[in-house]
Amino acid sequence: RVLQDGVVERVGGMQGKDVDVRVIAATNTDLQQAIAKGKFRSDLFYRLHVFPIDIPPLRERPQDIPLLVRHFMEKNRLQFKRPCQDIEEGSLDRLLQYDWPGNIRELKNIIERAMILSNSPSLIIEEGLIRQSQPPGMVLATTKLKDLERLRIEQALETCEWQIDGPLGAAKHLGLHPSTLRSRLKKLNISRKISKSGNA
Repeated sequence: RVLQDGVVERVGGMQGKDVDVRVIAATNTDLQQAIAKGKFRSDLFYRLHVFPIDIPPLRERPQDIPLLVRHFMEKNRLQFKRPCQDIEEGSLDRLLQYDWPGNIRELKNIIERAMILSNSPSLIIEEGLIRQSQPPGMVLATTKLKDLERLRIEQALETCEWQIDGPLGAAKHLGLHPSTLRSRLKKLNISRKISKSGNA
């Protein structure tokens, strides 16, 4: 009734209420085929199919990639508190040459992973990071963000010989406040491995 008459009725209610809404729906499924197979209602299709817009896959509109990259970078820069302000030219070229079977979701995931692992003003995306996003064997795609963050922190700690504070400490290397790094070590259950001889 909402789509047809613009009336909504609460569960258990006895009276309908007029609503003025516009519905925007998106799908990557061929709904005509779904209707033919009995998997989608034809009456619902025609109620939604008032003003269809066909958006080509990302591989057919590479001119959108730089804009999307900047959008995802800005979002992740604030979320993960990374210093990246732009993307390295060679990295952008790699993204432009890729065919994006996973469409925009794949681009979003790659930018997010690269931002988590980055600590430089320019975002660098290696060829391996792009390859790892492809099926089959999507090792990185099935890796949780916490695992990536743990790896990045552990690498920094090893580089800094597990020193957290100071100009040569891991906190400085990661661009974090020492107290923030200690909090993440506790949250991610990261501790220095001590051998039986007493050495790390």
